[in-house]
Amino acid sequence: KKKLGFSVDKVSTNILQHQQSSSTTPTTFCVLIGTGSYSPIHKSHIQSFDVAKTWLESNYSLTVVGGYLSPCHDSYLRAKLRGQHITGQHRILMGNLACKNSPYLEMSPWEVEQREHMSIEETLDYHATILENEFPNVKIKIFYLCGADLFKRFYLGWGFRPNRWTKRSFPVVVLGRPGWEVKVPKGVVDDGDIEKKMCWAVPSVMEDHSSTSIRRLLYRYHGMEDGVEVIVEEEEKERSREQSLVELKG
Repeated sequence: KKKLGFSVDKVSTNILQHQQSSSTTPTTFCVLIGTGSYSPIHKSHIQSFDVAKTWLESNYSLTVVGGYLSPCHDSYLRAKLRGQHITGQHRILMGNLACKNSPYLEMSPWEVEQREHMSIEETLDYHATILENEFPNVKIKIFYLCGADLFKRFYLGWGFRPNRWTKRSFPVVVLGRPGWEVKVPKGVVDDGDIEKKMCWAVPSVMEDHSSTSIRRLLYRYHGMEDGVEVIVEEEEKERSREQSLVELKG
């Protein structure tokens, strides 16, 4: 079987569990996709998915069966951060550790593994294509998840429309950030019609955590890559210790 650019294991498990449950309430399965540097990943990245998932499922007939954090290509970060970036390999490793206990979140290495930086639309389209191919009999709605700063910078009030990178439309779920107010443009359909709604504004403001401040601390005390090595190594040691305890109890 052809190797996929990302894992669909958690999506598959969650769809199966819902189908085997006794729930008779109609629902639409959906997957949240977030892009960005994740250099490094931190708890607000994870919390943003959890907050969006809870809000969507509480207010609409939606069931979030998956969430993907898709780090950008090294070439983009290298230019943006002038060498003070964390490599894609380490960003994926750290992300995998951060997502390991989540029942629905996974890292997607697809962008990192490409030859060049990919647009958001290309990333969304690729993930949508794979999910359609893997689950041909299940309708899965794809949402792009972002903060209010990116939402405003890229004028995403109308979501993503078909263009030269994709023939699909993708709605946007946006969360507030300190100092950034979410304003839905006039004329955007903002009613309860799930199929027409292109802008989903979560009435919540995330904590003010910053990858930039974390990078500065890593660089100051360890050097960038050495600091990342320390974090990954300590996490792996802790995971090995937990596994050993489980095996001893068993």
